[in-house]
Amino acid sequence: MRNDSRLSRMLHVLIHMDKHQHSATSDMIAKMLNTNPVVVRRTMAGLRERG
Repeated sequence: MRNDSRLSRMLHVLIHMDKHQHSATSDMIAKMLNTNPVVVRRTMAGLRERG
C-alpha cells in the first residue's frame, strides 16, 4: 500500500506560510514540494472546504 503524504506535506506548507510574510502561489509551493500545482490547489481547496 502506498502512503499518502499529501496532508502532511500541506501541513508543512501551511506552517511555512504562517512564518513568512509574503504570499505563496501554488506554482511556488509545487516547486518546493516537487509536485504539480494542480495537486496543491486541489488539496488546499479541500482543506478550505473543511474549514
